[in-house]
Parts: sequence; structure tokens; C-alpha cells
Amino acid sequence: KNLHYNADIQVQALTLNNQLVGDLKVEAAQPAGKRMIQVLTEISGANTASLRGTYDPGTRVFDIEARIEQLILAVADPFLNTLIRDSKGYVSGNFTLRGTPDKPALNGSITTHDISTEVVISGTRYRTSEHKITFSETEIDFGQLTLFDANNRKANLSGKIRHSYLDDIQRDMRVQTDGLQILNTTRDNNQLYYGKLFAKADVHITGTPALPRLDIVATTLDSSLLHVADVVTDVRPLG
Repeated sequence: KNLHYNADIQVQALTLNNQLVGDLKVEAAQPAGKRMIQVLTEISGANTASLRGTYDPGTRVFDIEARIEQLILAVADPFLNTLIRDSKGYVSGNFTLRGTPDKPALNGSITTHDISTEVVISGTRYRTSEHKITFSETEIDFGQLTLFDANNRKANLSGKIRHSYLDDIQRDMRVQTDGLQILNTTRDNNQLYYGKLFAKADVHITGTPALPRLDIVATTLDSSLLHVADVVTDVRPLG
């Protein structure tokens, strides 16, 4: 009738797929006679971040506050290894997460610091300097974000992702560039097509994650060189 518990977990030099995360500490406590669970999670060392708050298992209400002083982008590489690799730079920020699992209210911002990463499918590396992305219970606002490729050509990304408590997601994003490298591969990467491709483009992204819509106006630039393998089809008569 008076069940309660305490948890204290500490991991030194936590590593994920050979990427050092840091020293991890997790504490949880539910005082005797209380429903509320108090939670504290801290990462120190290579990354510095903390998450603290409360959770009521009876009402399912949580109140969480996170502070990120430095979170190295390379930590995300093992989880997104089909999309990006060799990431550099870090993010910082603060946010709160309050409400219930059915209606979470997320508010705060993150700031990028000299971020760069390579897109796996295209072999192109993009970077951006310091930029703030804000989010609330109704939208994620990317503001005006400038991306640079390895040749310092740039693209401007702007727009918002609108949602209702992280549900009913609607995108309204735009990418514009007068010339950006969008392919940087060799035959060893992909025998069907490879090369160096540069494009002038205006891309408008709308719709939902399940049904996206892309309106694209694009022109390849003279410096592009694309190799496409011959496709041989074996057609045989029936009968």
C-alpha cells in the first residue's frame, strides 16, 4: 500500500557505435506516499546536457525542462547512418515539455554552431554557422537558414512545420539557390549514375509526412558532369 522506489544509475564514458557520448547519470525518486515521480538525467564530458522534471503516473501529466549546453551532432550519426555521416559541430538550447502523452506542449529553441554533415545518398557536404530554430506547441520555425556546400555556393532554407501538439503535421518549407552542388559521387558509390551535379533551383515543400508535395523549378549548371549507365532490357517474344 505504500510502495515507492528510488533509482540511481551512472555510466562512465558511454559510447554508441564508437562515438563517445559522455558520462551519464539517471536518477528517479518517488517519495513514500506520493504519486509524483521526480526525474533527473545528466550528461557530462564530451557533451553537456540535463533533463529534469516530474511525472504523475496517475494523471499521466509530465513537466520536463531540458538544458543543452553542448550536444555534438556526431552523436546522431549512428541513428541516422542511412541519411548522414561524418557530422561536425554541435547544438545548444533549452526547451520545456509539459502536458500528457496525448497532448504534449513543446516550447523552446535550439541553436546550431558550425554544423556540417555529409548526405549519404548524394555524397555532398553542407554546412551552416550559428542559427536558431524555435518550436512551440503549434509550429517549428526554421527562420532564414543559409546552407553552404563544399565550394561555398549557398542555398537559403526558410519556412515552418505546423502541428497540433506534435500531431497533424503540415509542412511549408522553401529552398532557393542560384547554384548548389547536389551530387558528388563516383562509380564506386553508385554504378547506375554518378558524377558532380550543380543546380539552380526553387523548391517548395508542402503537405504532410505521409503525403508530401514538392513543387520544383530547377536547372543544371554548365559545370555539371553526370554519368548514367546504359540500361539493357531483355525482351523475348511470348509463346
